[in-house]
Amino acid sequence: VVLAVDVSGSADYGSVALSKREIAAETAAVLGFSALHNGDKVGLLIFANEPILFIPPEKGSRHLLRMIREILVAKPTQPGTSVAGACDFLVRTLRRKSVVFLISDFFSDPLDKPVGKLAKKHETIALRVMDPLEAKLPKGGRVVMIDPETGFETLVNTSNPNLRMGYAKLMKRQQEGVAAIFKKHGVDAADLLTNGDTLAELHKLLKKRSRRRSG
Repeated sequence: VVLAVDVSGSADYGSVALSKREIAAETAAVLGFSALHNGDKVGLLIFANEPILFIPPEKGSRHLLRMIREILVAKPTQPGTSVAGACDFLVRTLRRKSVVFLISDFFSDPLDKPVGKLAKKHETIALRVMDPLEAKLPKGGRVVMIDPETGFETLVNTSNPNLRMGYAKLMKRQQEGVAAIFKKHGVDAADLLTNGDTLAELHKLLKKRSRRRSG
């Protein structure tokens, strides 16, 4: 089992109790301990605009705890996110067929070809970590919005209903596009919200996969 975790600038965003990075770390802990319980080795790829750290699969709780710690403290060297770069790295690096969990918000470069290559070689599961405010702008007057990936700032009037509607449509289109890519390549996927029940969503996804394999 290999956990590929996005720690780019947007991962540190969270409008509620937890940031997306913390949800990713929680997810990695749940999946990692489950894999160890099943006797599997667990590895980690941390990435942003490029691969940052790769820890080869091993067994042991100390090994897993180190991986979780790395997810929480890793810093990207440059702005941006490249899920494609992470996929290409895993295709080149993993010699044995593995189960790969892609954990990201997938606000990234083109995904179709790299995800397809990865899914062809390894059993791939996508976990999209989102904050509720990323899907729908709240009505709050004039606010300065900052792109966490680039640091770019812009003043927007969130009281404008057309702006809020346009933003919601844009995000819906982006999410549907990403979901279509996963479906095309047979990649199971789930959305994990910063204000949601991560454990319940993971349990539901893994139970669905287990039913499909046994049926």
